[in-house]
Amino acid sequence: MLNTVTCKRKNTLGMIVGFAQALAASSPAQTANPAVVFPVAECSTLANADIRSAVGAPVHITSASLVQGAKPAPYCKVLDYVEPAVKFEVRLPSGAWTQRFVQTGCGGLCGMVNVRLDHDDGCLPSRNGELAVASTDVGHSGGNDGAFGANDYQLRIDFAYRGVHVTTLAAKALISRYYGQGPKYSYFSGPSGACRGAAMARLGVL
Repeated sequence: MLNTVTCKRKNTLGMIVGFAQALAASSPAQTANPAVVFPVAECSTLANADIRSAVGAPVHITSASLVQGAKPAPYCKVLDYVEPAVKFEVRLPSGAWTQRFVQTGCGGLCGMVNVRLDHDDGCLPSRNGELAVASTDVGHSGGNDGAFGANDYQLRIDFAYRGVHVTTLAAKALISRYYGQGPKYSYFSGPSGACRGAAMARLGVL
């Protein structure tokens, strides 16, 4: 499996989008049109999923519920945190999923869960609601002054690399539970911290 990371500066907004992509297909046709996969489990059952072994740390799933009427399509919303305090959210299409997973990052020192694909440039899988998406606060709330890690080494570790990494592991484990298989293609997208996040996300998983 070949891993690549590409960074691109977006127009006058100055947005930086990082992509960490796992290339598993052997032909352009497979890459362009992966098969549609439907859930094999009820969304609510994910609330009881034990994914600790996949993540390597205790994971607490606080809720798993179907969001009906969501645009562009309904999805299963899972809220969780990895000990000690890495909060994250996973959104899984409840209809057609095209085997793609996107993890979104946030700018600055993060401190919030930012599940957004606003700058998808007309990407049809995104506009059609075919993507499994996840995001994390990387272990702290707020704290753009950096004070969150002044006296807590674990918070600095979670911000530096662990928060993104364990979120990727947890999200992929939940995807496997929901659809009966993991993603075929994985990407990382976000603003100023995207390339660093993409590098952390793909440590042995993308």
